[in-house]
Amino acid sequence: MVNPNSFNKGNSGDDERSPENAKLRRQQDKLTGFYLSNGNTAYIFQSDKEQYSERNVTEADRDEVLDMMRANKVPIEMERNLLVSIKGPYNFVGQNGIFSRIQHDKHQKRILGYMTGMRWGEYDYTSGDNVHDFLQIYPTPIDFEVNSRDFLQMIYDYNGEKKAQEYVDSMEEFKRQMYGKKYEYYEAMRELHREAMDPHRETMNQARRPREDYGKFGKKSLEAFNRPPVIRDFGVATVNRGQLIGHPDRQNEDASYSNTEAGVFAVFDGAGGMANAAEASGLARDLTAQMVHHNTPETADDLANILTVANKVVTQNAPRGCSTAVIGKIVEKPDGKVLEYASVGDSRIYVVRSGRAFLITRDEGRGNIITNALGSRNFSVRQTGEIPLLSDDRIVFCTDGITGDFEKDFIPEDEFVRAVGRAPSAEAAAQNLTKLATKVDDRTAIVVEVA
Repeated sequence: MVNPNSFNKGNSGDDERSPENAKLRRQQDKLTGFYLSNGNTAYIFQSDKEQYSERNVTEADRDEVLDMMRANKVPIEMERNLLVSIKGPYNFVGQNGIFSRIQHDKHQKRILGYMTGMRWGEYDYTSGDNVHDFLQIYPTPIDFEVNSRDFLQMIYDYNGEKKAQEYVDSMEEFKRQMYGKKYEYYEAMRELHREAMDPHRETMNQARRPREDYGKFGKKSLEAFNRPPVIRDFGVATVNRGQLIGHPDRQNEDASYSNTEAGVFAVFDGAGGMANAAEASGLARDLTAQMVHHNTPETADDLANILTVANKVVTQNAPRGCSTAVIGKIVEKPDGKVLEYASVGDSRIYVVRSGRAFLITRDEGRGNIITNALGSRNFSVRQTGEIPLLSDDRIVFCTDGITGDFEKDFIPEDEFVRAVGRAPSAEAAAQNLTKLATKVDDRTAIVVEVA
């Protein structure tokens, strides 16, 4: 396994007074003013006379920013525009100056060549022109990290873990050489997002400590390359109730989330007939996506926390809107694969195995009356757990449009098993369920096949 200590980019110890941590705190204080002012760059470049200058930022201001991030109120485009406006090394030393700093590092030259479209064996021919092209294609670290994971995956697949580790280290230095101050502020942004999305984190102290790289290219990602796959196949299908009642323009009040890389899947069902039902399910989905992106959940408690934060977002932003939710994470443990899950309301999780369909969750409601949901007064996450999985299991996450409310709506178990277990693919299984359902409702199913 990769040595976790090799990813520690900070100084040793927990000294909050180290130059690196003091600099990080100053940058985060400036970012606090930037966020609270809805993107006023004066707080970054000339903040001394502003309301939220770095000298005036309080813990309450910082907490307000963290709450904004939890509520998904910090647009990534606003952050990207800030990074574009910050001057980087290119503004001071030009393309050739940057290239002179990396030209003796073959790993960095290969990264530069690969990311600008050169063939693998041509990295010796890279030059300042490639630096110019790179910064045109990837003007900010956000653009680069979205597109560079395939490079590390390729190195791991063809050259193994040791070589991939070398490129992880070289890529860190490569980003600093290419982006300079832009990358420093990007790291400060990421640290704030991590803090906002992890309730178990020791907020201020942890933010000031030396940081391990838990981003796309850090320890968790590289260890993920070393694991056998846990998901063989997955598919999603949804039907808008409007298609069934002759109003195809009606808004679908279901929402779903699938992230095979993180192994996380969820469905949300906006409470039909209520104001802001579609908004409630959509907000819950978007919040889930943001939280998983910034801090991949590993346990049922982590998943319950996502639903708890989603409840706050729905309550604040979709008044009178409610949504049920089921969310699951497939985890590889030393003694086998498991499904970690959390549930609110009457959406369901099934495991189809050996000709049987096992219902994992229980409905919180009777008929059309839901007694627990995101956005409801009595909200709480009462259902969490861990279920052992076997290879070839198919897991179904579905809204009650699939399962029905009354006996006449229920799909008989033998038909449910045939629709899921005998389908040629997970996507076909999901489609089968949406077609087999008889309830006139939005219908959403995710089917995941375990490797």
